[in-house]
Amino acid sequence: MKVRYIQQMITCIVVFGILIHVFIHSNDVISKIVSIPFLLFSVSLFLKNFFLIRNKKGIALKFSKLLVISFSIYYFGFLLYWNYVSIIHKDYVSLLFALCMGIVGGVIIGRRLKKNK
Repeated sequence: MKVRYIQQMITCIVVFGILIHVFIHSNDVISKIVSIPFLLFSVSLFLKNFFLIRNKKGIALKFSKLLVISFSIYYFGFLLYWNYVSIIHKDYVSLLFALCMGIVGGVIIGRRLKKNK
C-alpha cells in the first residue's frame, strides 16, 4: 500500500516541477493564475501521501480537504469564466447550464468537505 503512496508522491514531484517551470518562465499572467490551483493540488497531494506513509491520518485528512478546496478553486473559476463568456455572447442557454453545473458542483464539493471531517 505504501508503494502506491510513493508512486503518487513521485508523480506529484514531476507535475510540480513542470508547473513551477510554467509559472516562472511564463510571461502571461493568465497562465500563472491558471497554474496556481494545480500547484496547490500537487503540493497538497504530495503532503497527504507523505503523512499517510508516516501513519499521521489526522494531518493527511487536512491535506485531503486542501485537495478538495484546490479543485473547487479551479472548478468554480472555470464556471465563472464560462458564465462571463455566456453573458458577453448573450448565450443564455449555456449560462443556465453553467449555473446548474455550479449548483451540482457546489453540492458535491460540500458533501466531500463534510465527509472528510
